[in-house]
Order: sequence, then C-alpha cells, then structure tokens
Amino acid sequence: MAQRVLCAEILLSFHRSLSVVYSFDKTPLPVNDRHTTLRGCGIEVMLGPTLHQFEHGLAQFTADPGYKEALKQRFLEMQSRQVPVIFSLMHLSVLSGVPWKRLRTIIKRERLKGDYLVYPKQKSSGGQRWICVPATQMRVVQNWIAAHILSSPGAIAHLNKASRAYAKDCSILRNAEQHADSRWMVKIDIHDFFESVSERQVYWVFRRLGYPALLSFEMARICTRVAPPAVGRLRKRDVKWRWNERKRGSRPLVPYDTDASQSGHLPQGAPTSPMLSNLIAVKLDEQVIAIASEFGGVYTRYADDLIVSFSEGSRAICQTVLQRIRRVLGGHGFVVNRKKTHILGPGARKTVTGLVVNDTQPRLKRQTKNHIEVALHYIETKGLIEHARFVRSKHPIAYLNHLSGLVEFARSIEPVFAGKALQRLEAIYAKNTELLAALAEFSSAKDFVVRHRSQP
Repeated sequence: MAQRVLCAEILLSFHRSLSVVYSFDKTPLPVNDRHTTLRGCGIEVMLGPTLHQFEHGLAQFTADPGYKEALKQRFLEMQSRQVPVIFSLMHLSVLSGVPWKRLRTIIKRERLKGDYLVYPKQKSSGGQRWICVPATQMRVVQNWIAAHILSSPGAIAHLNKASRAYAKDCSILRNAEQHADSRWMVKIDIHDFFESVSERQVYWVFRRLGYPALLSFEMARICTRVAPPAVGRLRKRDVKWRWNERKRGSRPLVPYDTDASQSGHLPQGAPTSPMLSNLIAVKLDEQVIAIASEFGGVYTRYADDLIVSFSEGSRAICQTVLQRIRRVLGGHGFVVNRKKTHILGPGARKTVTGLVVNDTQPRLKRQTKNHIEVALHYIETKGLIEHARFVRSKHPIAYLNHLSGLVEFARSIEPVFAGKALQRLEAIYAKNTELLAALAEFSSAKDFVVRHRSQP
C-alpha cells in the first residue's frame, strides 16, 4: 500500500515551478496567483501512486480545474518517461528523508566547506586527483537520486551504447572486447573529466528526464560542488558556466543566488556523478560514433577514456580522427589530456581499461600476473606477517583480502592462470587458519598493527 504524505508545500512548490519567473527555458502554463493560498490546506500526495490514487488525491482539495489538470498532466508525463514522480523540493525531501531546510542550505551554497570532505589521492600515472566525499545528509539525498532517478528505466534508456562504465552489464572486460585484435587505435583521455561538467549541464539532464525547471535547478545544485573561489576575480570557467539570467523587473529567475561564482561542477566521489557524466556525454558519444563510423572504426568510452580502434587503417586516418574528436570535445567543454592521448599502430602493445587487447581475447597485463605470483611465492616461503611488513601493509588480513580480490578479478579475464593461483591461495588460507583467527581477534579489538621495518 502506497505511503501517504500530507504536505501542501509539495503542490505549492510545483505550482511555483509552473510560473514564468521560475522557468529557465520556456514560458510555462499560466497559473492564477490566487492558488498560492494552498499553503497549509493539507493536500494529500502519495509516494509512487497509481493514476487512480493520484486522481483520488487531487479530488480531496478545491482548486482551479486548470491547475489540477496541469498537475495531472505533469504526473502522466513523468510516468510515461519512466522516472520517479517528484513535484518539488519538499516532495524530494519526503522521499529521501533529508529535511527540507537542509536541502535548501545545500542549494543556497551556505555551507560550502562543510558539504564535502576533500582530500588528494595519488594517481598511478603520477599527479593527483581530488576526491570529494559528501557530508552525511548530502550523501543520503545523492544516494536516493542515484538509485531512483539516475538508475530508473527512463534514465538508462537515454544512455548511448558506446558508454561502457557505471551502468548495469558494463565492465572493463566488455569494454576491452570491443577493441580486441585491432591494428590501429586512438586513445584519448579527458583532463579533469568530472570537474569539467558544469551545473548547467546537470540541470539539462534533469530537464530532459521531464522534471520541472525549478526542481531541476535544485537537484543540479544538490549534485554539484563549488570549487574554492579565486581571490579577487572570477575564474574562466565561472564566466563560461554562469547562467544566462533573464530578469523580470528586479526579480531573479529562481529564488536562489545564481551568481557566477556559485556555479558548481560534478564532484569526483559523489554517488550521482558517474551516471550524470554518462547522461551528459550522450550527445558527445553520438558525435564521436559518427566520426568513427565514417572511417570504419569502433568507438567506446569508459568514463574519461575514449577509444577508437580500426581493423584496417593508417596513421593519417588516426590523426584525422583525433583532430576531429578533439574539436568535438572542445565543443562540449572538455580538454584532451595530451600526455595520455596516443595513436598506436601495428606491433605496439595496446591496452584498454588495463587489459591487453593485441590478441583476439583481452588478457591481463604481465605486471598484474607478476604481482600475484610474487605475492603468493613470498607468503608461501616467508609467511604472511613477514610479507605484510615487506609490502608495508599494517593489516595482514586486509592485504590477503586484497590479494583474493585480485585473483578473483584475474579469473574473470584468464581463468586458467587464475585457477592455479586460487589453488595456491586456498592452501595459504588452510595453512594459516589459526593465525588468521588470532589476527581477526586482534583486529576487532583494534590492538593489532604490523610494524614496518623502518619503524622502531
């Protein structure tokens, strides 16, 4: 039985989203101003209702028939698009369980320093990336949006088949299989992929899914983060990303500050960022597919890694394709990372999402196999504790779990190699049963730490 929520603010906020001064893109349905008196009337709105239940709820209050019909049409539109029915920020608050006032604080950018925990993480290729971990209540509402809106059938239907990350049935193996045994390959990496996606682009994702203008703006604010401002000036991207504000007298377009310095970007680490980036890149993927198909190539994108491969071709063709894709990326606000962009010809080792694709089937890198074999050898000969010290791991059980996960990953790529490694790993577990039990006991008490050789 659908849960029922008594909240006049839901329909009131939806009413506001229909009015001209709260619309970014087009003139909406006219609504009589006297209907703002609906506040506090106890309008009944149900979570996930059927059409019959929704019509029954509408019949419980007195309002202009045109207004009620607008609500019904919005409901039917969102249902036909196969996305969750949400009318307003208050409705989103009820659904996600995050207080409305807290959502307003997030949208108004009143707690920029407290909304995310930001820390650097070293890249394996050198340099660092900034990870942004959302605060508790922000993470709750972002998780709800990611699980219910961005994973809905309506959102999934928008994804391009070339997108191979962050969605069901996508994996690095399936991505690599598309380029196995290719002779020529163009590898393109996008510099600061998530940070290059603007709040305005996120807004249009929600608009295309069928949500009202005001609610789309509010959800875009919830899913984006404002970087620390430049001292005394606007950054280039602040100017580029600012809203084209149209004013109605002295009244702003939305009841929030749309100053250029408040425009956010997708934070790397937020649960909503992966799928939003895929939905934003739909048009990009279509354009790159057209370029690749023109020259007989195969295109896939795994997050910020773009691959175009050819069974036949030449360096001249690859250079032409690279130049045209670079222009397309620039038109979407992305910049190519030149250090990670390459043209690979016959005879060169070709890797896609960490797998070697020179043969008809993707396979593991030699370094990955060596890492597994060396770790197993030293655990067998020197013991788990001694090897944990050697690799500077403070928790032997965590290291063994990591190694087990690596072997399981290898089994999905090269079952024969991984099968032998798994037998050795199982023998290690059997030999160290008592030790592992003792380590687990110490670990649960938080008393056990393996000291490295460099420590006193």
